[in-house]
Amino acid sequence: MKVAPEYGGLGLTNLYYNRALMIVGSMSPALSAMLSAHQSIGVPQPVALFGTEEQKRRYLPRCARGEISAFLLTEPDVGSDPARLNTTATPSADGSEYVLDGIKLWMTNGVVADLLVVMARVPPGEGRPVAGRAR
Repeated sequence: MKVAPEYGGLGLTNLYYNRALMIVGSMSPALSAMLSAHQSIGVPQPVALFGTEEQKRRYLPRCARGEISAFLLTEPDVGSDPARLNTTATPSADGSEYVLDGIKLWMTNGVVADLLVVMARVPPGEGRPVAGRAR
């Protein structure tokens, strides 16, 4: 619903997006929760805000066509505290991908998801600002 038209979405403003969720929620609260998580903490919102143009062209049309995304944060002994994450994402030897290592307890939308957002720590300087410094 919130994916921009240039990527195949409806490009709804937050007002109309929330109205649509209200209508869906009046019929099925579970469906409304799934749609909300997919649009906000799933792939569309983070990619739209922070993704490269290549990532937007690759993932946003998939979301606009109906592929659902999941969100993985919660870990044993950590809960949902992103500051205490134990899961790591380490670049592969050739730097073309990340290798995930960790345990997640729950996946929001996990049983229906095609795409995942996984919260993990990356080595300092690997594609994110280092604490106290902007890149």
